[in-house]
Amino acid sequence: MIDKIKRRIALFSIKRLFAGNSQNSLSFSRFFTNSKFLLVCIPQETEGNTYLFYTLDELLKDGKKVTLLVKEAQFEKIKSRSGYSYIIYKDEDLTRLNLPGKELARKINTNQYDLFIDLDFKESLLNYAVAGICNAQYRMGYLKDSADKFYNFQIPVVERNSEISYRNLLNSIRMF
Repeated sequence: MIDKIKRRIALFSIKRLFAGNSQNSLSFSRFFTNSKFLLVCIPQETEGNTYLFYTLDELLKDGKKVTLLVKEAQFEKIKSRSGYSYIIYKDEDLTRLNLPGKELARKINTNQYDLFIDLDFKESLLNYAVAGICNAQYRMGYLKDSADKFYNFQIPVVERNSEISYRNLLNSIRMF
């Protein structure tokens, strides 16, 4: 019961972030090709998900400047990967509603991003809030509850096979 109330309050707070950001119509023509700076949220669970790293490497091959939003515990596993910028956060950087605190929001706002990508298959209030904080014109992620309020480009998830889901994401953005 408490978790449901906290979730509703958090969703309300996140919607307020997007109040000034909404645009009536966006042209998706060449949106990926023209995007130079990407902010990518890494899933909370990366164990056994090798195709996630393939997807990230493919984004780098396209000549994009990729910044990864990573929890400190995950950073230890991926810090050897070169070519990325990192925004590292800890549980202490989050509010009680699991939203970014002031310091984390400041780190996110340091750069201007053209495209925000949420690579988590599960709903994450933190990722929804980051999408609003970073002020990226294009925000994409996987199809999940409430995502249509925060992302303007969504990819269906193939539950049984994460490889197919990540391939679908890469194929979808390469069309643009």
